[in-house]
Amino acid sequence: MVAIDGVDVATWKIDPAPGGASFLRFVDLPGLPPGEGTYARLTITAHADPPSRTTPSIAIRQFDIQSADTLMYGFGDGWHEAEYETATGLRWRWTSDKSVLQVAPAQAVELAFRGESPLKYFDHAPTVRITAGGQMVGELHPERDFTWHVTVPGAAVQRAGGAISIEVDRLYLPGPAEGTTDPRKLGLRLFETTVVPVVPPGRP
Repeated sequence: MVAIDGVDVATWKIDPAPGGASFLRFVDLPGLPPGEGTYARLTITAHADPPSRTTPSIAIRQFDIQSADTLMYGFGDGWHEAEYETATGLRWRWTSDKSVLQVAPAQAVELAFRGESPLKYFDHAPTVRITAGGQMVGELHPERDFTWHVTVPGAAVQRAGGAISIEVDRLYLPGPAEGTTDPRKLGLRLFETTVVPVVPPGRP
């Protein structure tokens, strides 16, 4: 439950899953009533349903608040948790077979990816597709470390409700491959993923 100055503004349910469940939510705030002081107090709480059960731990890993016309994006379904290497400071995030970037408001955007060569894990390059609203807007067969820019038209983003998918047709299974208990299904190892708005021609 999310509340501002004690007034509930959003509520949703999460079904616990082995190893932890993840969620991504965008909450529209059409306007806030005047409160006391310069700032409003935002509160996030959770409880088990039914309340007689123990409430599981919940962590907030991403948080942002912007004006309604400012582009925001987040890592939705299909993404694995961000990782980093302490010694070098290197950071990355793995996709699965289908990973969703959720953008709001829905508009034309340019995606930029910097990733590792999949041939470190496969004997031939996978097919990577970017889709939105039933339309394929980009395709890549990476055979080495890569940087990839893809423009997603506004109409496609709007049809998709802001959900842009990265789809990979080959998966690396670290558990069987490395003899561990790692259950993940890994697609691309991405060191950078950014989303920026496409500025219409003639607009400063």
